[in-house]
Amino acid sequence: KISKPLIKSLNKLEFTEPTQIQSATIPIALQGKDICACAVTGSGKTIAFMLPTLERLLYKPKFPQVTRVLVLTPTRELAVQICKVTRELSQFTNINTCLCAGGFDIKTQEAALRLGPDICIATPGRLIDHLHNT
Repeated sequence: KISKPLIKSLNKLEFTEPTQIQSATIPIALQGKDICACAVTGSGKTIAFMLPTLERLLYKPKFPQVTRVLVLTPTRELAVQICKVTRELSQFTNINTCLCAGGFDIKTQEAALRLGPDICIATPGRLIDHLHNT
């Protein structure tokens, strides 16, 4: 029960079968229920939580243009990885994603945040920087 733009992205990324964590969590998340799950690195956790998030965003009103999802992650590397996967999954949609993490230009991030992206993926330190200084 995934929309056509997301199915198109999954096909382009050559995903054919969900992993165990995806099979266990995606149907529950699509119902809007909370999930607490653990799985090994590389098992598909990012898709397990971002695919339902994107699906739900596709059918929610977008106006006024505000950030609707905040993904908070402990490291810059994980933030970059989540952002990459999210952008790949949402490539055939009108959902915008912003990365806010240390090591990247803060002014570029500030400009992106002012546009009200649908999803902001951030590390705690950089998010605090933006909240205090932007």
